Amino acid sequence: MKKYPGSVGSRAPIAEAALNIYGEIAPGILTKELGLEPTYTEDGCWRLSTGRFICSDTAYATDALLGCLASRYDALRELCSTHGLRSELVLTLNVAEDRFPEGTISQECLRFLHETGSSLSLKNEYENGSGLLPDCRLRYGLWFRSKDLRAEDVTERLRIEPDHVLEKEKLSGGVTDRRNAWLLRTELLPFEEQSQACKDFCSKFIACEREIIELLRMKETDAELDLSLYTGRCSFDALVLPRELTELAYRIGTEIYLGFYAVPR
Repeated sequence: MKKYPGSVGSRAPIAEAALNIYGEIAPGILTKELGLEPTYTEDGCWRLSTGRFICSDTAYATDALLGCLASRYDALRELCSTHGLRSELVLTLNVAEDRFPEGTISQECLRFLHETGSSLSLKNEYENGSGLLPDCRLRYGLWFRSKDLRAEDVTERLRIEPDHVLEKEKLSGGVTDRRNAWLLRTELLPFEEQSQACKDFCSKFIACEREIIELLRMKETDAELDLSLYTGRCSFDALVLPRELTELAYRIGTEIYLGFYAVPR
């Protein structure tokens, strides 16, 4: 098993990134047109995988995969369009309750999804998991942070009320981020209810996308889209990130940060 930069040792999380292409086409055609040897093929699926990495940030796995696909985004999109194929980027993790990684969906990964039309799925393969547990939940959030941020300015510009405002002078006790922050989050959602809730959440910000971009430029403010997964000791399979989320992050120029936490009690 490969160790990527930033490895935190034997308790580090494990990640694997793969591109799956589905459809009725001879695998040899995809291999020739993309100029890449697949990891394996089977009926209706051509797969290119990084293999499993021990890494401290899931971005190492996706970056390794996208490095192989560099300069092939247009070819992949054209192949899928011409032959009616579907492409999917799958990020498979091994996240136990006491072994959480840093997770990042980078701008380059978001660009790949945008330019190729691929979907993005997350999977977790905890070794003692027994399938999706009923109390697995998640929430989405969008932060704006800046040293001189005035939360009321963000609210006025976006015409959206936050559910949390943090001011640096009010923070204490080991806090290293001394920036002001504006945050809006969804409620904790069961996995099966997250798709529509995410679309509704993103639609609020899509409606003021231009204002967000102007805010980031004028206020030197960082934006951060968060996906917090409360999974505990269990597996989950094929959590597909809504396209509205990946497109919003791509257009406003932020990454998507993945957080993994114990199941809330």
